[in-house]
Amino acid sequence: MKWTDESITIAVFELKDKLGVARMPSSTEMRNNKQTGLMRAITVSGGMARWSNILGLPMKEKEKFWTDERIEKEIRKAMELFVINRMPTASELTSIGRNDLHCALSKSELKYSGWAKKLGLEMKYSETVKGNKYELMIKNRIEQISNDLFVKEMTTRHPYDLLINDCVKVDVKVASPYLLRGESIVHTFGINKKYGTCDIYICIALDENEEIERTFIIPASHLQIVTLCVGKDSKYNKYLDNWNFLYQFVRQYERAISI
Repeated sequence: MKWTDESITIAVFELKDKLGVARMPSSTEMRNNKQTGLMRAITVSGGMARWSNILGLPMKEKEKFWTDERIEKEIRKAMELFVINRMPTASELTSIGRNDLHCALSKSELKYSGWAKKLGLEMKYSETVKGNKYELMIKNRIEQISNDLFVKEMTTRHPYDLLINDCVKVDVKVASPYLLRGESIVHTFGINKKYGTCDIYICIALDENEEIERTFIIPASHLQIVTLCVGKDSKYNKYLDNWNFLYQFVRQYERAISI
């Protein structure tokens, strides 16, 4: 059959009436109704958008994937994973690979705070405030190791958090617990870059009450990953409370730069 503008117009309106819709039939609807010839004719003569304009028929709207119901369901699932009763944060969602949900929340009209209010959930207090709290705790802990260790807190614009004896750079990471596959409690730290801008990572694993449960002191050269996930039995347990290593690292560094 040779398709003309007239025959395309007639076929489109016949299929539209058959479907009982007031819009342009979609490509899928054409295939399902054995109208692949019509679909090809439309494609080679300008495409669906052109014929939609010619015939004055609106295109079928794509089904919205991130409905309110889906967003709420996925928020609840994330809360179960993290074993929390508040709104998950952006950093928490991205740390478990839920950038899709983070983007959906960010692009929605309600945003994070609006969804928290809608679901009756509290927001987590400022990540910066929280980070500063634990950075200060780590600063005090390091200075307790020896009287000849002094620690500077850096500004938020620095790529690391603490500077020991003006030479050793430390980045402090904090993670809350979450339930992995409904079975085991794990902590996920967003390292964010494979090659660190610090010398040492100090990773603080919190319990459900946001008290320090475990502290990992890991050389940046041993942590060339973007996300660190540790469970109860982790290969990184050898770095637990490795404060003596930290002290020796500073001493070696000072000797090296004093040559």
